[in-house]
Amino acid sequence: MSAVRRIMKNAMVLNIARIISTLGKFFLFIYIARVLGEAILGQFTFAIIFTSFFAIVISLGADDLLVREVARNKNLAAKYLGNMFIIRLLLSALIFGAIVFTINIMGYPRDTQLAVYIFGGYIVFTAFSFLFRANFRAFESMEWDALLEILETVLVTVVGLVLLFSGHGLIALSLTFLGASIINVIVGFAINRRKFVSPKFELDMQFWKSTIMKAAPFSVFALFILYPRVDTIMLSSLEGDAVVGSYNAAYQIVIAFSPVVLNFMIALVPLI
Repeated sequence: MSAVRRIMKNAMVLNIARIISTLGKFFLFIYIARVLGEAILGQFTFAIIFTSFFAIVISLGADDLLVREVARNKNLAAKYLGNMFIIRLLLSALIFGAIVFTINIMGYPRDTQLAVYIFGGYIVFTAFSFLFRANFRAFESMEWDALLEILETVLVTVVGLVLLFSGHGLIALSLTFLGASIINVIVGFAINRRKFVSPKFELDMQFWKSTIMKAAPFSVFALFILYPRVDTIMLSSLEGDAVVGSYNAAYQIVIAFSPVVLNFMIALVPLI
């Protein structure tokens, strides 16, 4: 397949996955607001966005680094996957502890704290899922990346809507996201092992140091991507859950149109 065809194919499957993901979660958020009310939607979106800032530290920008290095030399895939897996495992324990400590000193209600704990688990498992998805991108096989995104969307949307109309609330919905992320990690690991490479687990401290240094610019870039979502944290502290819910219900419409160009760039990166 020519380079142009690969880029177009990969961009297309990523866009299809993102459209499905955006629509699925958009409808889920609408029904959360309609069934449970704006205040619960506010708690829900606060938990997602609050934990997202901690996710940056877990990944340290290493996913983008893996794409760059493995795209150059496929023989490095097993080493990068194995070492980054162990680094991520250690960082996840520290970051989850930081999430628990921070949300407790902020004085939020018990339900909000519990939702944050659950989404703390969600970002941990999602970080490992993204590691495997980065390897798919490095091999220019974005169809597997798209598959995992669609799988998570279908699970959280279908199960979430069933739970909503069965009378369940914030905690059950949060657990749906956590369960979907666990399944994604299992499927991502299985695909990598069967189609590409098995991670080579090792404690290569020199490699760890070099990787963290090289990945630092990527993590700074990720922080600037998330920076605009600080508004949700500020609104939660200043105005409460109902305002956060209304604000994010509108915000979902805006972000629905943003990924098209980004996905084309993602498809182009491995070739470059």
